[in-house]
Amino acid sequence: MSHFGAVNRLNPAIVAQDAVRRLPRLALWLFCLAYLLPGWIGREPWKSLDMGAFGYMQSLAQGKSDWLQPRLMGQAPEIDALLPYWLGAWFMQLGPAWIDPALLARLPFLLLSGLTLAGTWYGVYYLARAEQAQRFRPGLRKCRLRAVVDQMAT
Repeated sequence: MSHFGAVNRLNPAIVAQDAVRRLPRLALWLFCLAYLLPGWIGREPWKSLDMGAFGYMQSLAQGKSDWLQPRLMGQAPEIDALLPYWLGAWFMQLGPAWIDPALLARLPFLLLSGLTLAGTWYGVYYLARAEQAQRFRPGLRKCRLRAVVDQMAT
């Protein structure tokens, strides 16, 4: 036995049938937009890491730096990952000239954040619709979700 004591078995959440109702989809989408947009739209890169990353992206986009070893004033980036710099630089190269380059550099990350939220949303949606997640049926010995949780615990 471990020093944490007895391990509790997982139990499925029990929710009364009258408490189950559909969430308003528009309100959830607006909540997601309210979460995403303020941090991405209408702000300049003012933190030192933001300014540095923007500088590397702009250097790559203008062809002043090597794509495999980006340099800004002779300095290598603090973060070893190249993909974030590449994404920002590609969007700066491909985007129209009338859009602020700082916004273009943030755009791929706004899209990736939105994709993450949508993936989470639909993952939970389809998981909740799965047969194993449906409510208890009196004719069965165990709730289907409980049986799945028991199988995962072993």
